[in-house]
Amino acid sequence: MRDKDYLVGVNQIEASYELHPLSSQKGITCRDRMDVMRCDAILVNFLGSTKVSKGSIMEIAWADILRKPIILVTEEENIHNHPMIHEVAGFITDNLDEAIKIAVALLSTS
Repeated sequence: MRDKDYLVGVNQIEASYELHPLSSQKGITCRDRMDVMRCDAILVNFLGSTKVSKGSIMEIAWADILRKPIILVTEEENIHNHPMIHEVAGFITDNLDEAIKIAVALLSTS
């Protein structure tokens, strides 16, 4: 959501706003794909999800195809739990603090 101050207070997450280039269909897809391509790993926080995040699923797929490590944070009973998601995630935890520790250890250069 960086540089999208115009969306503060907007409740509808899964929508595009074609008048705003960063929030248009193409803008969302282009920027999110670029972010995955240039990152070293992704940390996906699905804790408390009540609806499937289609965009996050796309980002997981991009990360997997690019062989980026995926750290997944999810409860045992979560709408996103699926064998394919669990298969591509290199690390799975139900604790955000643990996920952050994994990310730090994974990305540490020392």
